[in-house]
Amino acid sequence: MDPFTPSERELLYYLLNECNTQYWKMPVRCPTSVICATLGLSKMSIMRARDQLKERGIITFTEGVRNSKAPLYTITMQETTDVTTGVTNVVTSNVTTSETTDATFYKDKEKREKSFYNKESSSLDLDELERRMGNDAEWHQQVQNQLAKNGIELPSTLSLPEEIEKFFDYLRIRGYQNRPEDECRTHFYNKIKKEYSTKKIINNNGINESLNYDKRRGCNVTVTSPQNYDASF
Repeated sequence: MDPFTPSERELLYYLLNECNTQYWKMPVRCPTSVICATLGLSKMSIMRARDQLKERGIITFTEGVRNSKAPLYTITMQETTDVTTGVTNVVTSNVTTSETTDATFYKDKEKREKSFYNKESSSLDLDELERRMGNDAEWHQQVQNQLAKNGIELPSTLSLPEEIEKFFDYLRIRGYQNRPEDECRTHFYNKIKKEYSTKKIINNNGINESLNYDKRRGCNVTVTSPQNYDASF
């Protein structure tokens, strides 16, 4: 409602900086000539500004003695009870609410993570795992899509349920009776990926090629006439 003049504002900033520089050991001694030179204001402007800041209850000062003592300034920043109480209540309420919310969030998060990992890591009987993985058509599609993204196309005659059955027969031969579900799904995917990324196929020229061939190597050229050796590609 009662805005500061530019001179008042500049003087206040200057005094705050001086107090901070001197570790708030007030009062601070500030020669008027130095203030004038620093702020680019006249002596009369400085005197009017400090009187106004004093009236506002922001500073107190002791006038200096010509060529003997510099003025002494003290930052007071008088606070009213209503403002202090209001700010304190709002800040305290916000901090308390925030801390309570954070504590609840992290506590719930810990429970969720513990529940998730326990669920994923719990071992199941191989028969139950085979039934789950064999009947999970949505997961079968996800496996095929992920393999395709890696440049691996499964044969159209391949049956993932049959491959899953072979996979669990292998686990039983190894002597396993139960395994974690997430581990089995990961192991099966990696098994299929490894097997079909190294499958050998026969090209039209009767040459064995790997499905994961090195794209940087040269291509095979069919020789049909003597000119093939001399002509440019």
